[in-house]
Formats: sequence, structure tokens, C-alpha cells
Amino acid sequence: MMIARTALISLLLGTAFGAQAAQAPRPVAQAYVLTLRGANDTLKAADLTPYTDIVLSFAHPDANGQLVSGDTLTCMAGPNHTMVTTADLQSAIDLIHAGGRRAIVSLGGALIPACAGDWADLVGPARRDATVQALSEFADRFKIDGLDVDLESDLLTKTVDAGNYTPFVKVLSAVLHARGKTLSVATASYAGGMIPIDSIPAFDRVGVMAYDNNAPGEEHASPADFKNEMYQWLGRGVAPDRLVVGLPFYGHGYGDYAVPQPYRDIVTAHTPGPQADVVGQLCVGCSYITFNSPSTITAKTSLAVRKVSGVMVWELWQDTPDHGLTQALAAGEKAVVPYPKLPATPAVQGTALTRFKVSQWDVQGAAPVAATDKAVPGGRTVRIVAPITENPWDVSAGLPIASHLKKGQRIAIELWVRVKADDPDTQFEVPVTIEGAAEPYPTLLTGKVTVTTAWRKVVVTGVLSADVTPGSANVEVLLGAAAKTVEIGPVTLVQPR
Repeated sequence: MMIARTALISLLLGTAFGAQAAQAPRPVAQAYVLTLRGANDTLKAADLTPYTDIVLSFAHPDANGQLVSGDTLTCMAGPNHTMVTTADLQSAIDLIHAGGRRAIVSLGGALIPACAGDWADLVGPARRDATVQALSEFADRFKIDGLDVDLESDLLTKTVDAGNYTPFVKVLSAVLHARGKTLSVATASYAGGMIPIDSIPAFDRVGVMAYDNNAPGEEHASPADFKNEMYQWLGRGVAPDRLVVGLPFYGHGYGDYAVPQPYRDIVTAHTPGPQADVVGQLCVGCSYITFNSPSTITAKTSLAVRKVSGVMVWELWQDTPDHGLTQALAAGEKAVVPYPKLPATPAVQGTALTRFKVSQWDVQGAAPVAATDKAVPGGRTVRIVAPITENPWDVSAGLPIASHLKKGQRIAIELWVRVKADDPDTQFEVPVTIEGAAEPYPTLLTGKVTVTTAWRKVVVTGVLSADVTPGSANVEVLLGAAAKTVEIGPVTLVQPR
């Protein structure tokens, strides 16, 4: 298996990276280092032993499309918001190379600073070639092994909608490959934050930011989220040997706790145990901090190195001074660790408002097939083979609501569901909503469920944002974005007590 992995990496990533992979066939462990904190200081203080790639973050061309001016970078923040000097950048890259690791520079980030040029303009047709030339010369000058594209949120949407994202990364990829360098990407998994499907072949590595996806009362970057996002991107067509999944070295706080918090600060202030992922009480309106413990980091890494290429870390400085999370990552690379089980679905006590029939399903974007299975109540199911699409709503299964429901009424949607897959670990997060039946199809209630290869009764509970009259709204299960085969059994609309 490892020999096959090495051969595939060599084929995909080119001679330079392929030769290095052949010398050291090991899982990918990619760590981001924020230059704002001082890259050289972070690298010297860290335990780099398990890491194969260090990603220095973030660089931008300025308004003139240039990355270097004299002896400083035009837009790469160093400590105290000064610009990183050329000497400091080269020193950090030399330090990374001295340990036999690949040095990568990330472009963009969640917050674009004022010193940056307009990325949407820089990647457009008029300036694209000049931008790519400047980036490739930058990589050559500092002996950088690859570039990482991290255009996010509104900027990503803007460049995609303008039709400029994929042409830009395709040209950049070709130019870097000609120089024996690689191109990677960091992407989120929510609609509007995902790179477009047609851009995926341009990247040698796709890094999934499997964090920052929680809401009050939820666990940040839970084991379920990690697995959901891993299979989402496999389902979007990313080859296993090109996929890495993100690990957070920080937590989110709610109530009386500030957000976000580096893991090093959480440990100093609260001394959580090695298996604790929460400080405080995890509930809506409560004060708590949610993060990944060493135990969770080990389990996630163990899963990722068995199923895909490996993991990536945001961000290395946030580890404890004794490298607790890095050591947990290293432990996960070396051993098969049982993965945390999904929590049981809480039972809903209440009155059934509607028990839907399989014949009522209206499926858009795929052809439903009626099936039977004695494992679910009633034995009747519907099977939906969803193709890869850009958005979750591009494949949907709807059920018409024939009841009178009131704005502010609490409603639970219970459904039996599973995903059919050869890999028993496969699971997906699936949105379940109540939506208006006519344009503009307003969302009246929304939630999400985790679907595994075993039949499970799952529940979405919420409060309606508008009145519903018979036929004016549907229960919708959104199955697009990633290729998957989903079977749905009985569905019931419940009025909880």
C-alpha cells in the first residue's frame, strides 16, 4: 500500500516532490506557521519531528502585483505588524530545509490586509499572467518548494462568480510544475466556501479546513465533523493521496470565555485532562471552551493517515511549550487508534403530526429508486444516488407538508437514514430543512444530521420562522455537493412536548 502511495505521489506531484517522497514514504503532516508571530522563533521553539511540510502564512502581492520591495516583502506581516524581511524569510526557509522538510508559502488567508493588492483584480484576465509570473519568480528566488492558495469567503465567491478562480490556479499550477514545485489549496466545506469542482485537478494537495464549523452549544471541530468533511471531499473527487484534513491547535469559547483561544493558553488557564475536549458546560447559552484534546488529535491523525494522505495543523505556535498536540499527532501516525463513536440521537417525546409515505418523495437532481429493507420500521425505503455537484441543494429530496403549523412552533423532523458504501467508516453531514414550496423558497427551519453506513434514526429540531399552510412548505433533505448513495426510511414530523 505504501509503495503504491509513493508511486502515485511521484506521478501527481512531479520529479522534485516525487523523489523526496520516494526517499521518505510517510504520511503528510503539514503545519501552518503564522509569520505575524515570528516564523523563525516559532520554528526554533517547535518540535518539527513529525512534520513533512511547513507552510509560512500569509503572503500577498501589493497593488502593483509585486511581492518584494528592496529588502522586505511588500505584504507579509511579521511581528508587531512590520513587514517580513527577505533575510528573515530566507532564514525560515533554510531552517525548514535543514530538517529535510518542504517549505511552502500560503497566499491569502481569511483576512486580507490593507497592504495587499486586489486579489480579484490580480487573478483576472488582464493581470493573471503577470501575477503568476511574479509568484513563480518569488518562489524561485527564495527556493520555496510550493505555494498554497487560501482565498476564502467573499473573496473566493467573487473570483469564482467572475469565472477567474479556476483559470488562475490552472495557469499557476502549470508554471510551478514546470519549475518542479507544487500547488496546494486550503478550502472550507460549506456552500460558498468550497473551491469549485473544476479547480481540483490543478492542485497537488487539497487541505480541508475541518474547523470553525461550530455554533453555540456545539463542539468545535468534533471527531464527527472531521470524518464528515474528509468523506465530503473524497466524494467531491479528491484522490485519497491528495487529501489532507485540518486539525485545530486552538479552541472556541462562549459565554464568559474569550474567542478563540490557543491550546497553550487553555492548558495554562484550565489544565484540562488529555482526553477533555471541553472546559465548562457544553450547551446553548452556557460558558465553555471547546477544543481538540491530545486524545482527539491522536484519533483524528490515526484515521487520516489510514484513509487519506494525512493532516494539516492550524497553527503551530498555538501548541503548548512541551509540544503536547504535536506529540499526540505523532502518536496517531504510528498506531491504529479507535475512533470516537457518534453520540446517540436523543429521543423526541411528543405527538406525531405527519408520517410521510415513500411514494411522496419528490427528488430533484437524481432518480430515486424505491427499495425495501427489514432493518427499518415498515421496511420501505427510497434510494438516491447523488452525483458530484457544486452545491448541497443541487440534489434534494422533498416531502410536502399537509399540516397547519404556526410561526414560533417547535418542530422535530425524525428520519431513518444511511449511506451505502464499501468503506464502513463512510459518513456524511446532510442538511435537513423546512423550506417554502415556491420561490424564493425561504428556509423556515434548518439543521443537519450525520449519516453513517448503519441505519440510524436522526432528528432535526427547531422553531419555525413563519406560518405553514398545507402545501406551502416541504421537508427537504439536501444531498448534493459530494457523490454518495443515500437510503431514507420512515420520516415523521413531530410536535415535541
